[in-house]
Amino acid sequence: MRTLVLGGTRSGKSARAERLLADRPAVRYLATGAPPDPADLGWARRVQTHRDRRDDRYVVVETLDLAAQLRAH
Repeated sequence: MRTLVLGGTRSGKSARAERLLADRPAVRYLATGAPPDPADLGWARRVQTHRDRRDDRYVVVETLDLAAQLRAH
């Protein structure tokens, strides 16, 4: 099953997706967004917060090319 959660920047997409997946034993999660930039500490912290929230059930793919990832699987 695939679930696509859309929304604007800082709209709660990640939290919503994680709630939808809370009862799943294994999750492949496509995280879209620019990689952390050491010069942008705020963004780096936000990315790390998201990473820290996800447990070992998650296989996280961080990508800027969502369409390619969806076609690949």
